[in-house]
Amino acid sequence: MAKRRKAGTETSLAAAWRISRPGLAAVMIFTACFNLLKFAMPLYLIQALDRVPASRSIETLVMLTIMVVIATACGMVLDVLRRRMLVRWGVWIERRFGPPMVDRGLADSRLADQTAEISSSLGYVEKLRGFVSGPMVSWLDLFFAPLFFLGIFLIHPLLGVIGLASLVLLAVVGVLSDTLTRDARRASGDAYREQSELVQAAGQNKESVGAFSMARTLTERWRRTASA
Repeated sequence: MAKRRKAGTETSLAAAWRISRPGLAAVMIFTACFNLLKFAMPLYLIQALDRVPASRSIETLVMLTIMVVIATACGMVLDVLRRRMLVRWGVWIERRFGPPMVDRGLADSRLADQTAEISSSLGYVEKLRGFVSGPMVSWLDLFFAPLFFLGIFLIHPLLGVIGLASLVLLAVVGVLSDTLTRDARRASGDAYREQSELVQAAGQNKESVGAFSMARTLTERWRRTASA
């Protein structure tokens, strides 16, 4: 149980959030600019199909192409920067919260299984780091999806309809994929847990395993579980 803190004392989580806010603000600004630059390609297609055939001007086409290339390059740079910032933030989170959890787990003699408790705590930190370093970028982009589709509709209704139809198709494919692979993923998770329990039990009783020459039998059982 966490100890009660005096009034006015900042918790470690609040301090970490306060330190992280400027970097997160920069990530949000980069995300907004990145999503706005996504309009470069639809605008380029509209302008190229509208102006170039009418004017037959190669200079117009060249200028439009240069502008969209610059916009696309800037978007790629912003995407790389925000991803690197989130990866570094994930590493920072792990380094900030990992050691205190280990120290607290080792210092608390009331815990029945200190190793399991520490592993469980570090597992949560690792999951948070994995989310920050990977899927968080997609969730940030998701907030700008309505703005993107609204902009596409304003550019041309047909492009908006095509975009929404593509989104619906992707959603249907995702749901079907999740439904068709749910049993296989559940079986894989059960097999992984059984493998881990088998290895852990063998490690805790390694004297008995060695005395009764059970290593080959346990290895074969582990192989069957992995192949299930």
